[in-house]
Amino acid sequence: MAKLKNKVKALESATIINAELKRLKINEWGNYQSIKNAAEKLAVRARSEAENVRNKQHTGEDQLRGQFARILFQDILGYNDSISAINGDFNYMEEKSALDSSKHADGLIGDFSIGDESDRKADLNVKAVIEWEDARYDYDTTDSSKGVMQAFNYSALYHFHSTLQKYVLVSNFLTLRLYRGDVHSAQEFDLTRLDEDKQLQTLLLFLHASRFAPNKEGGSASDEFYAVVPEDENPAVTAEAAKELGHLADELKQTHGYSEKEINVLLTRILFALFADDTEIFEGHKFTQFLEQYVTVRPDGTTNLITELNTLFRILNSDYPEREKMGIAKESFYGSFPYVNGDLFALELKPISLSVEILNKLREIAKLNWAMVNPIIFGSMFEGALNAEKRHSLGAHFTSEVDIRKVIDSLFLNDLYDEFNTILDSKIAIKQKLVVFKKKLANLNFLDPASGSGNFLIVGYRELRRLEHLVTYALLRENGMTDNRTTDQMALFEEASDIDAAPGAGFDKKGKYVTFWQDDGGVPLVAVEVSQFNGIEIQDYAVDVARVGMWIMDHLMNVEAQKMFFTRGVFLRIPLHDGANIVNANALTINWNDVIPGEKLDYIMGNPPFLGARNEDFTPQQKRDLKSIQPSLKGISSLDFVAGWFLKLDEIFQRNVAMKAALVSVNSIVQGVQAKILLPFLFKQGLRIFFAHQTFVWPNEGASVHVVIIGLAKQLPQEKYLFTYATEQSDPQMEVVEQINEYLMPVHSYDIQNLTSQISGQPEMYFGSQPLDNNHFYLDEDEVKQIEANFPDAMKYIKVIVGAQEITTNKTRKILDLNDSNVADWDDVGVIKQHVSDVKQWRLQQLDSSGQIKPTYKKLAKTPWKYETYNNRPGRHIMLPRQSSGNREYIPMKIYEEGILSNAQAYAIQSDDLYVMGILSTKMHNYWLATFGGKFKSDYRYSNEMVYNTFVFPDASEIERDKVRSLMAEIERIKNVYIETKNRNMRYLYNPGKMPLDLRNAHETLDDFVAKLYLRDNYRDMTPQEWIDFLYNLYLEK
Repeated sequence: MAKLKNKVKALESATIINAELKRLKINEWGNYQSIKNAAEKLAVRARSEAENVRNKQHTGEDQLRGQFARILFQDILGYNDSISAINGDFNYMEEKSALDSSKHADGLIGDFSIGDESDRKADLNVKAVIEWEDARYDYDTTDSSKGVMQAFNYSALYHFHSTLQKYVLVSNFLTLRLYRGDVHSAQEFDLTRLDEDKQLQTLLLFLHASRFAPNKEGGSASDEFYAVVPEDENPAVTAEAAKELGHLADELKQTHGYSEKEINVLLTRILFALFADDTEIFEGHKFTQFLEQYVTVRPDGTTNLITELNTLFRILNSDYPEREKMGIAKESFYGSFPYVNGDLFALELKPISLSVEILNKLREIAKLNWAMVNPIIFGSMFEGALNAEKRHSLGAHFTSEVDIRKVIDSLFLNDLYDEFNTILDSKIAIKQKLVVFKKKLANLNFLDPASGSGNFLIVGYRELRRLEHLVTYALLRENGMTDNRTTDQMALFEEASDIDAAPGAGFDKKGKYVTFWQDDGGVPLVAVEVSQFNGIEIQDYAVDVARVGMWIMDHLMNVEAQKMFFTRGVFLRIPLHDGANIVNANALTINWNDVIPGEKLDYIMGNPPFLGARNEDFTPQQKRDLKSIQPSLKGISSLDFVAGWFLKLDEIFQRNVAMKAALVSVNSIVQGVQAKILLPFLFKQGLRIFFAHQTFVWPNEGASVHVVIIGLAKQLPQEKYLFTYATEQSDPQMEVVEQINEYLMPVHSYDIQNLTSQISGQPEMYFGSQPLDNNHFYLDEDEVKQIEANFPDAMKYIKVIVGAQEITTNKTRKILDLNDSNVADWDDVGVIKQHVSDVKQWRLQQLDSSGQIKPTYKKLAKTPWKYETYNNRPGRHIMLPRQSSGNREYIPMKIYEEGILSNAQAYAIQSDDLYVMGILSTKMHNYWLATFGGKFKSDYRYSNEMVYNTFVFPDASEIERDKVRSLMAEIERIKNVYIETKNRNMRYLYNPGKMPLDLRNAHETLDDFVAKLYLRDNYRDMTPQEWIDFLYNLYLEK
């Protein structure tokens, strides 16, 4: 198997790109023919250089850069150069010097206002950093002094901000790569084929000046487009690696020699060894060499793989004096492996014989390029790979880093960067402040109480390290240690850190960290440690993977440090020291202070499990665990599982009022009944929301879960931030607010309670019937005809039933209604008898986790002809969906004749009064639903007790009520015309993008009249929020 390379998706997102190309016109970019001519010229030159490389010749970077940059950025992409541009224009410049006189990028794109060199930091508003390399450059090279990583390091010189540059451009004159903020996310453009319209127009989509320049909101057309093109976080490479380890796990299980725990231990060790082999922790691919040369096959077809692995693991876990006692010479093959420690290799595996097939599988896996595996997403993918059923869809089994950053940026990272910026902008004692700040970073402690495979911890650690690198770089400059590595001080620093000078690079001969600036108390080069990161995880294999993932990320950060601070060698922190403190435990039953004392903790973050209160996967034990946290909390049984993590926060906050926390949650906890239980309880404990993300889509195991992010603290920052989303997939828009309530709205809290009767004395709304039958009571048309033909007297047991789907689609279904009957009444009707038998069998098959029939189903199986709940009341009824699209401006509803049942997906009002229907058909009522109703994904979930019963109807005379009835009758007439003559249904009619104008006008006329009923002489146009506050005050007055 060939070694995997970093396959950038780039133009594989063909559907999205093609759609955008069709939407835009060619003249969007000005004179397209002129652009095409320039592109042809560039493509010819790129192909010429490609031929030079094939002939083992190449042109130097300096010779090509000027002409390529001019053609590409000015003639094709339409940027001005910085000399001819008017101040404030968005342009391209070839950078000659930067903040530091010795280091600069090859080019910049941005808004430049350079008048002199006195304050370049203020002059450069950089959007992208550009780096050129000669045509031999391989983007996947491990050479740390060139290309991608060099460009990312340069980007830090222009913006000290938590997300560095939004874009980095790197080119080897054959291709161009566009990175958005992370080395794992890129689009690639083939310059040798730029004379092809598709290649050229795709490049223009991303990078033309008209689309790349900032708009009034600070974003750009290219940003918006880029956001919908799937990101590349090395998922192809990472998924392949995870799958291969998953297959290896399958083969290990089949040997029956190891328990699942032992297999997980072995695989995580192999994972580290494979990564170490491809990242210079093990020199010269020693682990691959070990597999090829030191593991042998016996005559019976088995191998000594485990015996030799145990030997290797024992050596990796032994320091050099211990190895001498073992008779392992440093010059020997085994002795040349570094001392790893960290307890990773401490436990010895029992020796079993493994097949040659397993050995060969491992040898093949070792040929993958493990340096390209992304530890942030590997853990989640590896978890999926252990499940053979999920292995085919591993791309869905990881949390996007973009979503993780939504949590950690607002929780701590932005504040830390702001503090860093403040230090850099200060006029005095900068050096001392930087030292204090660096020590602060090294003393922060984090907890993820639902850590899974560690992705939040890994990203958090990486970002803290990157910030520390910038602090270290700033300290170097303050100490006069320029990064040209020519000063005696830096030379001594490198010498002390050389791999030949100590047991592990980065340590002195006594095993202590290399320190410098002794006058400052010996500040380490790297002070931030993985041991600052703590976790709780119930799955033991995930704990092992997370710990290894943290060490892998530590090494990747050491590589970045080496690129910034060294000219040679590899900066290692081997042997491993204290690892991440990730505990294998149930987060809802363990005291979090036992993992890390609350007074030492600074931040809690994470993404607890997505399990709804009524989800069948929500086990009885999990419900007991949740209730045990706050047994006396009224309504706790109505809360989703994730609420347990929020309630547990109180354990820490009681011991540390300065701490902050941010958790991801399903959005149902800030909707409906749950919104009045969980967050109000936390508010009573003194917690407040200091930032929040309203509902957006969070990918979860291939599904899209609608979530919110809630940041909580007792000591509130001056500014609170609320992130809103225009659509589920939109980028968030940030708003500075004074307060955030339990519904994640920027207003005060609402003290509203469920009511058992309508607050204005209107007719009762009740829940539909719940057959609990798995659809076995439902009849098809042939069965109805059969009963009508052979048992006409039994037709009285067949009823029409409607739910949300039937209301919005004008359809009906037939169902057996035997609730008021005796068995003898229909026992001779074979069709009915079979349906009842099917219901009974299904109910008896509903088992709990112990294999017993669930009590509710067992009881109902004794009377299988009856529904769980039955509501059939006399008279005509207004019916409306229990769940309705959140995009609708009005709730679709309909009047049904007597005898028609509603199911559990609909609510019914025992009335046909068009006045009641009219008030409920207004925008004001929809605003109330949007605020106080429940949510399922992005849909509204109606509640009779929380929405209908609490909604105050206007005080209206009978004449005014008749006017409402008249306006509602007109709406009904218009609807019926479309339904009967146009074959439309209410799903179509109430789609905001398709709603007929006459129907909309009729609704707006009703809205206007009802608004005047509420406000009388003070009637005016009001915002939705103003209506909520107004109606809430009416509720309080009642």
